[in-house]
Amino acid sequence: MATPFQQRKRLVFLLVWIVSAAYVFPFRLRGWIPPDDGVLAHSAERVLNGDIPHRDFPEIYTGGLSYWNALALRLFGIRLSSLRLMLFLSFLAFVPAVFAIASRFGSPVLSGLITLLAVAWSVPNHFSAIPSWYNLFLAAWGVLALMRHVETGQSRWLWLAGLLAGISCLFKVIGAHFIAASLLFLVYRERDLSASAGLIAGKRRFSGYLFFLTAGLALFLAALLLTVRSHLREMEFVHFVAPAAMVCGFLIWREATGDAGSFARRIPVLMRLVLPFAAGALVPILLFLIPFARGGALGDLWRGVVEGTGTHLQFIQEWLPPLSALWAALPYTVILGAGSLRPIRFAGLFLALLGVILAGALWLSGDAPNVYRAAWYSIRSLGVSAVFAACLRLTQSLRHDFWSPETRQKIFLLAAVVAVAGLVQFPFAAPLYFCYVAPLIALLIFALVGSEPKPPWPVHAAMFVFALLFAVLWLNTGYVYALGRRFERYNPSLVLDLPRAGGIRVPAEDAAVYGPLIRLVQEKSGGRPIFAGPDCLQVHFLSGLPDTVSYGPGSPRIPMQRVSEIYRSLEKKGSRVVVMNFKSAIANFRPPVIARFEKLFPHSRVIGHFVVRWKD
Repeated sequence: MATPFQQRKRLVFLLVWIVSAAYVFPFRLRGWIPPDDGVLAHSAERVLNGDIPHRDFPEIYTGGLSYWNALALRLFGIRLSSLRLMLFLSFLAFVPAVFAIASRFGSPVLSGLITLLAVAWSVPNHFSAIPSWYNLFLAAWGVLALMRHVETGQSRWLWLAGLLAGISCLFKVIGAHFIAASLLFLVYRERDLSASAGLIAGKRRFSGYLFFLTAGLALFLAALLLTVRSHLREMEFVHFVAPAAMVCGFLIWREATGDAGSFARRIPVLMRLVLPFAAGALVPILLFLIPFARGGALGDLWRGVVEGTGTHLQFIQEWLPPLSALWAALPYTVILGAGSLRPIRFAGLFLALLGVILAGALWLSGDAPNVYRAAWYSIRSLGVSAVFAACLRLTQSLRHDFWSPETRQKIFLLAAVVAVAGLVQFPFAAPLYFCYVAPLIALLIFALVGSEPKPPWPVHAAMFVFALLFAVLWLNTGYVYALGRRFERYNPSLVLDLPRAGGIRVPAEDAAVYGPLIRLVQEKSGGRPIFAGPDCLQVHFLSGLPDTVSYGPGSPRIPMQRVSEIYRSLEKKGSRVVVMNFKSAIANFRPPVIARFEKLFPHSRVIGHFVVRWKD
């Protein structure tokens, strides 16, 4: 029979789960980014029709997402909204994971509140079936699996964490971030297990294991620097390199200042942790390779993933804010690192001043872009702050023993995940990309606060209320175009009146463009394949008309880079319609191209930023 505490915990979770579902459900049909929704839905439909990503059509991610979204189309119908419904169901599985992690560091009520904060900073900010949301969901479940391993010692949880990490890589290659963070955690855990087994004894300045550990972590940091070197300024270094360097530095410090152990005796302990995790990660990856192997497309997959994914990012660029933005997060960083306000004089005055500043910032953010950005900066840098505070407090805990070994392992796990998962913002650091890691940052901060002997609860409560209300009032009600820069209310007032839209609400200007556009294309095409480009696969999906241009090994991923092939395909397939998108960042309609289209398709109509040309 469940104890009163367990019953209260279940009741709080059920209430939080229902509130989260009720709050997020209306967002599933709210707004869109046409090129993004188009490429996701079109890729899913290609897979549903038997095509293989990277071989039969350009795939901008690993390919697993297209299979998952194809399942959504099969289950719920060939509509844009089907992908969102699948995302919503996956979100419902994410909420229990967040609550379960939080409940290990605080009461059911506080855990529920942190879960609501994580929800507000997640999918309501951009409800689209993009892979980074799935990377976030799988990372949360992976963290929970690793915590269960810490609590039980059972290897099956390591295997499950690896399985989730492997699946995450199939959605998007940044799933490797969770693999890297998990390996850092297993390195930490190995020392605790070796110490408890009596394999560590005798102080000495140097050991073979210390050399092995230092070399491995140095290689990891070198690989990280090589990855980000092309997009590295001061703030990028602080966000992308410094957190991982702090985690690695802590591991080396811990090994160098503690007792040593035999390399030959400790490596087997590490392997008993790493091998189940690696075996779990390999299972989904190997299963994913089967259709590619059977279709002779392993080479296409390799080229597509290694050379192709992220190709679209070469046409767009987004940097982190300037280094001065860190000042907004500095006061809270000091509090997290100190653990309490006891060392700070005039703590009461500080609390009053903090309350006034946060209330004023919250009040003014809707109308004052400078205040909005300062508030946003104070939160966006908390990932770096939390990792720094975690490493500092772990160091102090090892010296003064105010946390149990299990608590230290769990906090280090969250710190490692946040340190590496922040790389989701590289190389395209649009403000939305912070939301893909924000729930994990909230969990790390809560783990630190909930584990402190005497935390300053009024300060943390004020920061919690501020972060929650800022998200609900100024983020969730806006949209990605202005997110992180200013508040701009987003109210898509019209339902896109097309069967394949599935009831998605869009701005009036989009409805005025896409409704007439799709109907004209369907009318003039005669059901034959069309060319629509560049960067507008939403036209193909919404019209239900296939692409004229075929994709094969060695073909450029951008159709306008192979114009002669477009002409041949148009003639061969008897296409009657072309749609030219002049708003795309990669539009490259040179005068000879336009002249050729005008000759082949003499009739035209301009609809928004599209030019539709057709022939009778």
